[in-house]
Amino acid sequence: MIAALRRLRTAAGGVTASEWLLVAVETFFVVVGVFIAFELGQWAEDRKDKAQVERLLERLLNDARSAVNEIEGHHDFSVTMLARARPIATEFSAGRCPEDIGDPGALATRLSGMNPPMSAYTELVNTIGLSALPDEATKQAVVSYAYQVNFLNAAFAELREQSGPLLSPRDPRVSFPMTDRPVDRYRTTWQAGPEEPVATYDRDALCADPAFRQAYTYAVKELELATLLRADTLAILASTCERIGAHVGELCMTKTMKARMGRERTQGLMDLVTRYRNR
Repeated sequence: MIAALRRLRTAAGGVTASEWLLVAVETFFVVVGVFIAFELGQWAEDRKDKAQVERLLERLLNDARSAVNEIEGHHDFSVTMLARARPIATEFSAGRCPEDIGDPGALATRLSGMNPPMSAYTELVNTIGLSALPDEATKQAVVSYAYQVNFLNAAFAELREQSGPLLSPRDPRVSFPMTDRPVDRYRTTWQAGPEEPVATYDRDALCADPAFRQAYTYAVKELELATLLRADTLAILASTCERIGAHVGELCMTKTMKARMGRERTQGLMDLVTRYRNR
């Protein structure tokens, strides 16, 4: 071992200072080259992740727009149905029979399901993760979107589990007149016109049935709650969509959409929330 060290010292002693300088310079460039290659690889990876984040945020913006449009449609339908059904339920609660009981069968759709898209959020979480989002505001918007969609689906699933049918098609107090209108080839259901009701109801028999009156009133309360849930979700998702759009550099809602969700609608939603929570 000592002999080997002596030979190495002898060999090193034969290397001139310029040769040592050349070795040092070569080593320096090798280290710098490795460092640059590593940094370029990391830069390329970061750029790829950033491009993927931007692509997923654009998809998430489209998903949020679709969710706002879908829930807005369900909410508008709920509000229209509630405006027709609530006066009838008020009459039933007071022990009176309304002059027109409307279409009780329409309340079967009071808890109709919604399916806001979640594919972009799922891909984001399963690939690069929420930590890759560029700022805290965007991250909060994305998390809020997923939470609100999941909450809405869970709430309606629970409501449907507790709900029951209002009327059976076999109920003798309900009749279904035939019509000459053709079956819709896409939905395969009969489409009723203004003068062609889908079903007719024995008003006196239904008014005389305490169980039906109670079931109808309870169904309207479920509709009120469903309308409230949709209104809250619509407001939150619209705000979330705007925040994601601000990052992407696109508007979430057009002027027409904003007009539909303007001051009158906001006041109407607040009135509904106040009335329901004070009951």
